[in-house]
Amino acid sequence: MHITENMLAGYIDARYLKRGYDYFLAGAVELKTVEENFVKARCAGERIYRTELRLSKNGALTGDCSCPAYEDFGPCKHLAAVGYAVIAHYKTGYASSASYQARNAEVEKIENLLRKKTKSELINMIFDLLDSEPELYADLLEECEAG
Repeated sequence: MHITENMLAGYIDARYLKRGYDYFLAGAVELKTVEENFVKARCAGERIYRTELRLSKNGALTGDCSCPAYEDFGPCKHLAAVGYAVIAHYKTGYASSASYQARNAEVEKIENLLRKKTKSELINMIFDLLDSEPELYADLLEECEAG
């Protein structure tokens, strides 16, 4: 996917571009799939988020991110970081940093462990977590009441 900084600036608010550029410089992006009109990546922020950038036939840039800010505000710093990594990928090459790779390895270990747990074990873990996280409890209760 060949994109430009101008395309990023047209899609992502300037306040997120700078922060995304800092994430990119820190090597906090892992490009998983780079195709002609599609990029799938992960970006480390507070957690490691799943991101996708797409280029439509008319040249419009769109995307998605699993971070909470994307849901509330739209295109985020993680998408900006991925965009900068894609630009670098085609210019000089891009590789995530060793610290990102170590952090991602930890996340993958936890993910693999959780996949081995039974549904009942996961529910028990969540209820244990809810005892110390009243905001999460309220969020889940709100979701229950909504539907």
